[in-house]
Amino acid sequence: MRRAFPAAVLLGWALSAAAAPSPTPSPKPPLDFSGTWQLDERASLNVSPKMKGALLVVEQRGDRIRITPGPQGAGKIYIAADELVADGQPYEKSTGGAKGVVTARWSADGQALELNVSAEATDKHGRAVQTARWTLSRDGTTWVRETHAIAEGKESSSRLVFRRQAAPPPAKTPSPKPAPKK
Repeated sequence: MRRAFPAAVLLGWALSAAAAPSPTPSPKPPLDFSGTWQLDERASLNVSPKMKGALLVVEQRGDRIRITPGPQGAGKIYIAADELVADGQPYEKSTGGAKGVVTARWSADGQALELNVSAEATDKHGRAVQTARWTLSRDGTTWVRETHAIAEGKESSSRLVFRRQAAPPPAKTPSPKPAPKK
């Protein structure tokens, strides 16, 4: 005789299995781009006017990488903040006024972050494809971003070299003054 399990038992088992922690935690990313980075224009190739004098602040938590521009001088073209997820999964993202698909993954040898971006043609823009490879020097002081793009049938490449800036000293907190006695 076959015995049926009550639906509540099956549902409870399914929920507990779904909520169970994975048996192995995700591995630590092989590179950490966290820090404040200044573009070295002399060491770079084909720097766009938008990137000249760029100062970037990178915050990395695992496979999530957030890039925020540092203070920008008067007359500087604005550089927008951006966030990447380096998990090898494609995801949709706004790419310069159009929707694109981004895939970011760690290289097989763990020495670089590889990015692929593609955006379909729109009324205003033609199809665009970009590949990039980000590497760090062994001592972690130099970040190189090599990019190749094909947009509207035109190819371009750039090599941006960033130098890690020393962390600013912590802000001095004034010592509290004793309250006046009454």
